[in-house]
Formats: sequence, C-alpha cells, structure tokens
Amino acid sequence: MIKITSNHLTKLFLWIIGPGLLSGLDVWAHPPTHPVERANVHHLQADFRIPPLTDGSIPWFTAHSRRLPARPLWSPLRMDSTELVADLQISSLSLSPDSLLRGDTLLVSFSVQNNGLAQINTGNWLDRLYLSSQPEWDINQARLLAEDIRDQTLAIGNAYDTRIPIKIPADIPPDLYYLYLLTDANNQLIEGREGEVNNILRSTPIRVVNHPDLQILSLVSARDSLLRGDTLAVSYVIQNNSPTATSSGAWRNRLYLSRQPEWDSTQVILLREVNRNQPLDGGASYAENPIVTIPPAIPPDFYYLYLMIDVGNQVREDSLGERNNILRSGPIQITRLPPDLQVSNIEISEDSLNRNQKFTLSFRVRNEGHQRTSDSTWLDRVYVSYLPQWNPQRAVFLDSLLQQQYLDSAQFYEVTRELRLPSTFTRGTYYLYLVIDAKNQVEEPQGGENNNLVRSIPIFLNGIDPVDMVLSPILLPITATAGQFINLQWRVDNQGNPDELVKLWEDAVYLSLDTLWSPATDTLLGVWKQFNPFNADNFYIENRDFRLPYEVSGDYYLFIVADHENLNNDFNLRDNQLTNRNENGQPIPLQITRLPYPDLAVRNPVATTALAGQSAQFRWETQNLAPVAPIPAPG
Repeated sequence: MIKITSNHLTKLFLWIIGPGLLSGLDVWAHPPTHPVERANVHHLQADFRIPPLTDGSIPWFTAHSRRLPARPLWSPLRMDSTELVADLQISSLSLSPDSLLRGDTLLVSFSVQNNGLAQINTGNWLDRLYLSSQPEWDINQARLLAEDIRDQTLAIGNAYDTRIPIKIPADIPPDLYYLYLLTDANNQLIEGREGEVNNILRSTPIRVVNHPDLQILSLVSARDSLLRGDTLAVSYVIQNNSPTATSSGAWRNRLYLSRQPEWDSTQVILLREVNRNQPLDGGASYAENPIVTIPPAIPPDFYYLYLMIDVGNQVREDSLGERNNILRSGPIQITRLPPDLQVSNIEISEDSLNRNQKFTLSFRVRNEGHQRTSDSTWLDRVYVSYLPQWNPQRAVFLDSLLQQQYLDSAQFYEVTRELRLPSTFTRGTYYLYLVIDAKNQVEEPQGGENNNLVRSIPIFLNGIDPVDMVLSPILLPITATAGQFINLQWRVDNQGNPDELVKLWEDAVYLSLDTLWSPATDTLLGVWKQFNPFNADNFYIENRDFRLPYEVSGDYYLFIVADHENLNNDFNLRDNQLTNRNENGQPIPLQITRLPYPDLAVRNPVATTALAGQSAQFRWETQNLAPVAPIPAPG
C-alpha cells in the first residue's frame, strides 16, 4: 500500500511498471468539501494497492488521465515491494484400487497445503481431476472426471483433505491411465510466480480392463416334439468372451418357455433356474445339461426355449456384454397328453382275514391324460403276493376285471369286487396288487404305463395251517414186462393239519411217457380210497400190485399221486407226487419189455347125459398154443 499526495481536484492515477508488465491503477480522490479558487492549492491523498507479482524496486508515476501520457513524468523515487502471497501445493494424491473395470468407481484421496506467506481469505477456487493415458501432462489429452469447489479460508501452513469417488468412463479402451489433480485450476487465487508451478500432480498408474462378457454359445433341446407334462433334456454352453475373469463366482441362469419367436419377458413361463457357484476365467467356457418339465396345462402349440444367463446382472458386464445374455432355441412342438390311466384310490374291507374268508376290493381309475382312451376294452387284473415289492414271478393271480367303455379326460370308473385268498396260503402278511390295463391295450404317454400298478395295504391272514401230504418211496421197480403185475410200495405222511382233511380221498398210480404228471393224458393204472382220521405227524403205507397194459413197451414213468383230485386243498402239491429218481434227483424211467401174447385154445370137450333140473358134468382141455405162459393173478 502506498500513499500519494496531489494538488489536483480530479482523479489521480498511479502507473507502475512491473516485471514485464505496464499497468495503471486509479483511485478516486476524495472530493473537496468547498470550492477552490483558481491558483489555489488543494492537497489530495490516496492509497493504492500494489498489484500481485510485483517484487523488488518498481518505477512509478502519477497522472490525471487513464491514458498513458506520451511523456510520463517518472517519480525520482522508486518503490520497494516484497511479494507476500499464498501458495497452494498438492502434498499427497492416492487412489484405490489401482486396477478396475471400465465404469467402476475409483476412490481418490488428496491433500492440499498453503505453503505461501499469506493466508487465503477468500474461497471459491476449483480443484479438478483429469484422466489421461499420457505420463506427461497435456490438457488436450486429458479428460475431466470431477471438480471440487472450495469455499474456505486457509491459513499459512494449513491443509485440507478431500476424498472423492470417481467413476471411470465405460467408453474408454482398456489401457494404463494416470489421474492428474489440478488445484486452483482456474487461477482464482493470487499466488506467487512459483506458486502456480506446484498446482498439478500425477498419480501412480491405473490399469483399466475390459468387463467379463458372458455369452451363450449354443442351446440344444433333446427333442423337437413332445407331450405336455413330458421331461426334456436341455444342453447349453456358456463362454466368457473377455480376457477378464468374472469377479463374482455366483450367478443364476434361467430356462423359459414361450410361444413368441421374439423375447418378451411378459410372455414367458419359467421352467428352471440353475445356479453357477464358481468364477469363470477369461476365455473359458462351461456346459450344463439340466432336465426341465413341460407344464401339463399349457395349450398345444409350437414353443421356443429361451436361456437367460446371469439373471439379475450379478456379473459386472458392460452394456454391450449384456446384449448376448439371451438365446432362443428352434421351435418345439408340444401336443396334448394321450390318455393316462391312474388308480386314484384303492381300498380293502378287511386287513385281517381268516382262511377262506371273503373280503371286498374297491378302487377308482381316472384318466389323467388330456385325450379319450384309444380303446374301449381293456383288462384290469388283481394279484396277491407275500412280497411288499412287485415281483410278477412271486405273485398269484386272483381275478380279472374286464372294462368296456371309453374314458374321456378326467373321467373315472369305480370297481367293487368280492375276493378270497387262496386256501393254500399259510398264516402271514400278504399284499394285493392291482394292474390296470394289464395287456397295455390303451395307448398311454411316455412313462404312463409306470403308474398302472398299485399296491394295497398289508393283509394279515390268520387261520390254521393247511393240509400237507408228503409222499416217499419204499419200493419202485425200474424194469417190468407188459401185461404182467408190478408191486409198488409207498408211504404218505401228514405234515399238515388233520382237522382240515376231508372224509374220503383217493391215491392213484399213473403211467406217463414223459417226466410230467398230466392226468388228462397219462394212463391211470389204479386208485385206492383213503379214509380219515389221518392224524398229524402220522402216516400210512400202501403195498399194491398193478397189471401193466399189454400194448405198452419202452421207457415209461410211474407216478404215484396222493389225493390225486386234491380234495384236501393240499398246501404243497409238489410233494404229493412221486416218481422213481436217481441220486441226482433225475427221474428214472420204467423199462417195459413186451412179450408175445399167450394163445389159449379149448380142446376135446366131453358132456354127460343128465335129467332136467339135475347137475351135469362137462369136461374139456385148454391148450396154450403160444410160446408164452399165461400170467396168473397175484395171490
């Protein structure tokens, strides 16, 4: 600040010559308080502020005009000026992270200190942050990212700290970048000449990389035609087209069904969601093979599968990367479900039975398909088994139920049947098995035949043990002559319940050409009646002679059958039969030799004379004309 005195009543202007600058400053002098006569002298005094950036010995002059005089009258005295200004200096600049994706946010921290000789009393200066790929500052190669308006005073030696989140532009190419901080970017503050040099600082390098880019390479359905309610195998391959691995190891992929050939999120049906639980490296791919179920209630039509990957955008991709996250399959024809017969209910009237006790079976069969049955006639069958799992080799057929009607979709029929377990069944637990459409006469969809079998609750059979007659051999010949008698001896044991025996039954002997007893075709040699009582653990032995037919010869098999009509409902008919066997249990045939027949002839008959009513005597001779002697009857 300088003080100048003048005797003029007009404006007073101060002119100085700064370093490389000629400038003029003016100030209004205080007007006089009374008129001044010509030739009178009035003294004025004014204060002038020396402009900044003036340092050292400065020449000056005053004038009464703002225009620079042609011949300025310089003052013989020089002003001595010392520069006392603020000096903003960036003391630190840090950022985190030092590697990030395009579009990510960078956290910048910096500190600015007043290292000058004067306090900053007025605020409103700008700090700006620029991004550049150049390691040297070039405003033309930099991109302004953020600016911070400062509105504060700053004493000498004091500093301020700032933390600013900055979003990296998504449209810049991947590269190494630098962040530049410019404090007092527009030179709003008066700093010394040296103070403007330290107003810029460069950060350490920042690596900006591409986003991951998930893309569906392929989407294939195992079939292009199927029924409503069917399952469909789907396979697809997903690749990360970027060199950058996914930062997230978890995202969701969804399979949709739609009738629209173009994606419309309001016209799709979600079929399945598949979770991905690990990251995917850059350039890597993976395949998935989920199974989806076609909804059973959708209208028959042509449909498309849509695969949407990274549902909810859990993987950070750029705007271009998100455009390849949906892929559509080719058309898939979905038709109505054929008829599907299913047992909707099965009940039995009793779960505990005595032998020969009747019970009622009731069940309902419903057509769960979408079409009428293709046939109006089919068979339902009822089996019983002691096994809790279905095994047709261990099941006994009980009844066959003929159905004669067409069955529309959602229609059903009900059956009530009176049944009885076989009398040969022993005490224990049994299960009824109902097989509907047992011969597969009704065309059903894939898997439809699998629901045609249903099992009842367990049935406990009480009662007593049944009859069980067991035959064992005593004497059975292995050779014989046709027309002659053979002697057979056998034993019958009662290993069952004697109270269940009937009063009368027959044992029989058969001659068979094969190893199977067939009463309809085998030759019956004889029967013997047997009478009750036949106590438990008791037995009887038979010793009988049989004449073989004259016309047989060769290998035959003898069969002795206890109770051959099974009047006692024997529990195990296999041990009611007996034939000759070797040590290995193989049947041994009876070798029958056929001899010539005897030929008896009457010779020399003689008759005596007798009166009526009296005895007469006759005499004759019998001669065997054949070389074979007649066979006498046993005993």
